[in-house]
Amino acid sequence: MWTEGSRFINRSNRTTAIAGMKKLAKEVSSSPYKSLFVCPEGTRTPDGSLGAFHKGALVLAIDAGLPIVPMAVIGAYEVLPKGSLYVHPGPIKVVCGDPIEAEGLCYDDREAFGRTVQLAVQSLLDQHNEPPPPRQ
Repeated sequence: MWTEGSRFINRSNRTTAIAGMKKLAKEVSSSPYKSLFVCPEGTRTPDGSLGAFHKGALVLAIDAGLPIVPMAVIGAYEVLPKGSLYVHPGPIKVVCGDPIEAEGLCYDDREAFGRTVQLAVQSLLDQHNEPPPPRQ
């Protein structure tokens, strides 16, 4: 994945993680592509609900001056529940919302920015989530 441009942030050491995020923000800012894909929850939840967002992705977007496009992945929990090694057949739908601008925001805006992004993702889930078909 590294050869494809993926970067991983080791969250076990806060100082190293922050330094890695700042370096990544500079890389993205100087890149002609100007896009990132991050999973701000950091992990899947035990029941498939939307989890708390970590601040790193939000600060990264603020530092890089990039908008966040909220995305909801619907059906992934039913296909591969957390802790399961078995992939169940079923549909997965990815829904994208409208970009939420980070340009002009500062570090102190991260809490409000995070709430805005999380509400946008939850809204996508609420709008597009359908009850899963019963397992057979």
